Amino acid sequence: MRKATLRQLEVLEREERSYQRKHQSSLETLAFLCWKVLLAYHLGDFELDEQDPGEAEARALKYDSRYDYLEALFNWEIGEINKRFKEAGRRLFGQVNLDFDRSSRSALSQAFVTLVNQLPAQWLQWIESNSQVLRNSRVFTQIGNADLERVRIPDHLLLPLIQREESKVCFWAYRRYTRPTMKLGWWQQEVANELQRFYRSLIKGERPKLVLMAPPQHGKTEQVKDFIAWVAGKQPDLKAIFASYSDELGVAVNIDLQRIITGERYVSIFGRRLGDSRSRWLRNSSVLEYVNHRGSFHNTTVEGQITGKGLDIGIVDDPIKGRAEASSKAHRDKTWSWFTDDFLTRFSDSAGLLMIMTRWHLDDPVGRLIERSPGVKILRYPAIAEEDEKERSKGDPLFPQHKSLPFLMERKTAMTQAGWESEYQQNPIVVGGGIFPI
Repeated sequence: MRKATLRQLEVLEREERSYQRKHQSSLETLAFLCWKVLLAYHLGDFELDEQDPGEAEARALKYDSRYDYLEALFNWEIGEINKRFKEAGRRLFGQVNLDFDRSSRSALSQAFVTLVNQLPAQWLQWIESNSQVLRNSRVFTQIGNADLERVRIPDHLLLPLIQREESKVCFWAYRRYTRPTMKLGWWQQEVANELQRFYRSLIKGERPKLVLMAPPQHGKTEQVKDFIAWVAGKQPDLKAIFASYSDELGVAVNIDLQRIITGERYVSIFGRRLGDSRSRWLRNSSVLEYVNHRGSFHNTTVEGQITGKGLDIGIVDDPIKGRAEASSKAHRDKTWSWFTDDFLTRFSDSAGLLMIMTRWHLDDPVGRLIERSPGVKILRYPAIAEEDEKERSKGDPLFPQHKSLPFLMERKTAMTQAGWESEYQQNPIVVGGGIFPI
């Protein structure tokens, strides 16, 4: 009896410690988000049509853009960031006739709470949705006690805290934090921003459809894996299904997701999402269920069994293996039938579609989707620019930090025109009555 009582006490103590850690984390996140929105709204010339306070907050901190702010953050310029933050705090509290450096803590805290409560409803909702804290909860009522803690935290502790908090609200920051050694390029950041827009549209119930077309070995699947993990952290009740032509690819993505989600940096941002082998939450090579939530990740193949499974995010990665299959109308028809009759019927009312593929044929699934779904957004990235673009000039490679122009020109020389145009330029052409030269 005594042993049972001791075990029960140990369980209660663990639960209490877990609650305290979660409560403190929620309070830190809430304070961080309130500061972000207040600086953006009062000091950053916040535009009414802006859907995220990140750019306006960067302006409030006197950075040219959110990108510049995040570069400073991940280049360990915490001293400069903190200096700008304190200057912004002085300007913010100056608007309510308080001295950020000399006014009492209680006066500053009360003014902070008042400023938060006066925010427009859409930005209070943004804070709620990103903190997962309701305004009538006990954590929200304690925000006045946490608002000034940031200025008291030493820089060496403040830096990882801000990096983690930015990672919760910004997908590009999340990638920078969880992959500190990854090669950086403008196109990776642009795709990350587009995926974040996809996420916002998904949460609003707008049924987004996004197609990403990029050359092989340029990191598009890595981006999508990171995005799936990020969404699982933010919205663990959502169900995702990943489909590709190969079971091997799906299993590889599953294994990589397990590695990402159980990684130290991921857990420091979102907490534990996957159970162990003894838990009641499935975790195997085809299904990952998120602990204490309704959400999950399933991987399957094109034409694989998905009957009975619903989804909120449908991801299709290269539904056609290569040129030979793409050149067969029977194979294209079969793939399209699976997509429309099986895959799309699993979508919830507000589900989003994300498709990643190489354009092998004008009549491939992307071609048909574009023709029949005018609302689909297309991101097309040729390996070598065909004209002057915003971020590169005609003839420049897409990701020179990873695939140089000489490397790409070697590939082009070795390939047929049709092969190069489809696989690397995402520009399928019809040759000889619809048949690609092999």
